[in-house]
Amino acid sequence: MSDLDERGDIAIALVIIYPFIAILTLILTIRHGFSRQAGWVSLLIFAICRIVGGILHIVAEKTNPTQIGLYIGAYTLEGIGLTPFLFCTKAFIGVIGKDLFGTPFLPFITQRSLRLLGLLLIGGAILLIVGASNSNDDSENTRNVASTLKRVGGILLAVAFIVLTILHLLLWQLHKELQKYQKTLLQGISCALPFLAVRVLYSTLSNFAPTTSSSSSIARFNSVSGSWQIYLSMSVIMELFAVSIYIFFGLRLPISEGAKATTNGPGLDEEYPYGYGKTSRVSVDVSEGRPLYQNVTYPPQPAHGLGPNNHY
Repeated sequence: MSDLDERGDIAIALVIIYPFIAILTLILTIRHGFSRQAGWVSLLIFAICRIVGGILHIVAEKTNPTQIGLYIGAYTLEGIGLTPFLFCTKAFIGVIGKDLFGTPFLPFITQRSLRLLGLLLIGGAILLIVGASNSNDDSENTRNVASTLKRVGGILLAVAFIVLTILHLLLWQLHKELQKYQKTLLQGISCALPFLAVRVLYSTLSNFAPTTSSSSSIARFNSVSGSWQIYLSMSVIMELFAVSIYIFFGLRLPISEGAKATTNGPGLDEEYPYGYGKTSRVSVDVSEGRPLYQNVTYPPQPAHGLGPNNHY
């Protein structure tokens, strides 16, 4: 019989399952490009975090005497592993709305706004790392500060998720303006968001939950000492569903051929890093402030000569 506890058994399952997910995400990354704007490299990083975190947890349980640093590393990766998942979703949103952001359709949203959202995710991840690394400090004051940092970091990730959800809903209202590949990505996000919502909720509750020795009703959500059943159902399974959905929809997208699309007017050439298909041409209806598409390929690379707001 295994000498691991329930969380250790879950860690073994993660180490077995996620290499297959990592291989699939690597294939998608190769197909669609290693650019972070494409999103798939973030999903690959997420899979690697789960593999490494699972290994650290197994080693931590088998090590005698106990090495607290191994547990801290495992639980830190558990907390920040959600960040690349959200980065992946942000990248997909950027690809879907690249020709709508900053136009009369969505004048208040620009690609610069998405970059600020990325900074929010990075800030949340940094706070979670610092908080987790100091959560077992000998000083009670340091532990209290670490707890506060983890809570703030978790809130930042939750806020970023809410913003992504709102952007996703806005893009659905404009789905008639989207190309086929963009609609495919949008459908993938729609299917994954409910599972991500549960995962983000668990992360938020976990950051606010005390240890199981407390009488607090949310103590069972603590990622370290709480209920392993809740951890399995609200964290592990939700992530597996969400990543499987993204992989499924990613495999439905056409293979990148490094296509290039051009626009009317001087200095408006635009390359498409996800380029699916042949070189095409995009015209712009100036009177309506909207692009008129003709077999545009997926996904686009940052435009040359179009200004900072057209990068994603």
